[in-house]
Amino acid sequence: MRIIILNYILSGILALSFTSCGNDWLDLESSTEIPSEGSLGSLTDFQYSLNGIYSAMQSSDGYSGRIVYYGDVTADDVQAASATKRTGSYYLLKYTKDNAPSTLWKIPYQLIRNANIILEDIDNFPETEATKEERSDIIGQALTIRALALFDLTRIYGYPYAKDNGASWGACIVEDVRTIDSKPSRNTVAECYDAVIKDLNEAIPQLSPKFNFGKLNRWGAMLLLSRAYLYKGDNTNALKVAEEAIAGAEKNKYGL
Repeated sequence: MRIIILNYILSGILALSFTSCGNDWLDLESSTEIPSEGSLGSLTDFQYSLNGIYSAMQSSDGYSGRIVYYGDVTADDVQAASATKRTGSYYLLKYTKDNAPSTLWKIPYQLIRNANIILEDIDNFPETEATKEERSDIIGQALTIRALALFDLTRIYGYPYAKDNGASWGACIVEDVRTIDSKPSRNTVAECYDAVIKDLNEAIPQLSPKFNFGKLNRWGAMLLLSRAYLYKGDNTNALKVAEEAIAGAEKNKYGL
């Protein structure tokens, strides 16, 4: 009996010694995530990536909450219901550069990073007659999202353009895919507005004029461009683009 037990023990030790030399038996691939590199191999993959960006925009710290009400409650338009509610600190102007929520900076730059991944990778995707329209629309949406995020970052962290013609510091212009240890420097408000307007002017002709449920299309990008001109103080271009957007939207059976 002792000999049999000893044989079992020796067999177990030998088995462990063989298997411990490598980890080939381990499943190293995640079942819930895909790597960024090489994951965008079709236009469908790019559409899924855009869906992920729109989903991130819905965060309560993003465009379904904080970024939207920030401007209203720090100005004269809206009054916080209570000093203890989430809008209270904004309304009372209690936040400083040291204790302001990092999400006001973090979420827009997450959107910019993901838009940049799409814009960088889609250059490697061949354009054909069959894919040209969809490919262009994807590029247009990514450029518009990047412009929207930078526009809001500039308005939150920079002085109004009219204060000094945009000479003061705004946000950081990031137009490539950065690593976790990247430290981009701040650009001026004027440089930020130039980047926003450039992205939108490049995006608009590539965007579809058709209704795109829950997503940006040509008329949405034009209205954003009109607002960027308005905040810059370029009223002539703001009116021109707004009128073109309204006329184009109505022609495509939109109604105000």
